[in-house]
Amino acid sequence: MVKNDHPPIVVPPSGAPQLWKFHTDELSVRGGVGLRDCLHILAKRKRWIIGVFLGTVLLAAALVFLMTPIYRATVLLQIT
Repeated sequence: MVKNDHPPIVVPPSGAPQLWKFHTDELSVRGGVGLRDCLHILAKRKRWIIGVFLGTVLLAAALVFLMTPIYRATVLLQIT
């Protein structure tokens, strides 16, 4: 008999909330996704977007300041 190392597939019950369900009431009246819809979604996710941006900037700044500086220069001195 072969041992199954994979976890079982879990199917949520029919009444369970769907976390990533797309709400059709957020679409414009024309039936498509327009600029206003995109701006509305960005406004709703404003804190998350700013948090990811600031986290990335702070991580990059920390890495830059913690890295060992490497300086390299060449000079040609002519005395006449």
